Amino acid sequence: MYNTPYSFLGGGYQNIIKAWSPNSVLVGGAGNSVSNSFVTVGGGCSNTATADYATVPGGANNLAGGQYSFAAGSGAQATNSGAFVWSDAENTAFGSTATNQFNVRANGGVRFVTGGAGMTLDGQTILTGSSSILSAVVTNNEPLVTLGTLFLQNALILPNTARISAGGLTMLYSDANNNNSFGGFANQGGTNNTAIGFQALSSNPGNNNIGLGYNAGNYLSSGNNDIYIGNAGNATESGVIRIGTPGTQTTTYLVGTVSVPVLTITGGSDLAEPFSISTEDQAVSEGEVVVIDEANPGQLKLTDLPYDTRVAGVISGANGIHPGIQMHQQGLLEGGRNVALTGRVYVQADTSNGAIKPGDLLTTSSTPGHAMKVTDHGKAAGAILGKAMTGLSQSQGMVLVLVTLQ
Repeated sequence: MYNTPYSFLGGGYQNIIKAWSPNSVLVGGAGNSVSNSFVTVGGGCSNTATADYATVPGGANNLAGGQYSFAAGSGAQATNSGAFVWSDAENTAFGSTATNQFNVRANGGVRFVTGGAGMTLDGQTILTGSSSILSAVVTNNEPLVTLGTLFLQNALILPNTARISAGGLTMLYSDANNNNSFGGFANQGGTNNTAIGFQALSSNPGNNNIGLGYNAGNYLSSGNNDIYIGNAGNATESGVIRIGTPGTQTTTYLVGTVSVPVLTITGGSDLAEPFSISTEDQAVSEGEVVVIDEANPGQLKLTDLPYDTRVAGVISGANGIHPGIQMHQQGLLEGGRNVALTGRVYVQADTSNGAIKPGDLLTTSSTPGHAMKVTDHGKAAGAILGKAMTGLSQSQGMVLVLVTLQ
């Protein structure tokens, strides 16, 4: 939990109170999620409360997504402000459609026992002890049927493909192929797809995909088993998760331990960690070699000695090669310049010890911030920066180095 004062996480399995969720409570259960302020999830499984003052007391697969909303049972979707939704065990989504709306799905029937006192609806007394039982049958065969006040004795049965529209757009959609969507132009095809958001999975959505947010997975045409969150999607891929807008930097916060069989990093080529640089009176640039500063514990400085056993790494980022992994601990070890500790980076080098060829070991040079090749292997023990992967014939320049401190 990050910046969540006065919040309480009671336990359970894979439960999370997300960042910036003060005064919220998640008691137990499994796979539950809480975000925003004064939010409560009492337990159950795969329940989510995402708006201020929203509540899910328990059950499974429920969403309280509107302010002051309440969702309970199984598959209840209270996505409007002030909405109350209770859903039975039918195991399909059932949601609100308007602000401050009371919604109940009970396929086993609804019973109100008032001892003959009856009920009052909008100021009108109905179903008193002397009233006859009201019933209604609604069909979907007649177009443009307008219903005013509707009383149902049992259930409202919709066809296999059901739509609820507003403003000329389909807002809620469900069909016999287990496709469910909420949002204008959201998914209406394929099988087993779930889409929430405008245009989510709107174009040939494939199968078993999930799209959340504006345009999520919009251009997907043949991919399967994908999850897109705020990402337009890729038509040719399957079994992937994409978060954020393509081409922009996206920060994702993960709480706890993450385990994956294979992790492919495409943003950079070195492992870096930020360090404070003590040489404030001298500009430090990408590719320069830094060493441990004995006068300032925990900080680094530019090298200015050959065969310096204090060598620590290379300032990352030269020639457009960025860190693939950046390590830091918030509040303790953060800030400063990224220093490549291992991997491939470009280093500023000179030929003061002779021309550099691929395969040469590199060490620190007497030129501030530069590397040179090793010619005295006895002096190089403990002062090796890494191994050159490109050459430098004369003067000074950039050399691609495989950083392997030793």
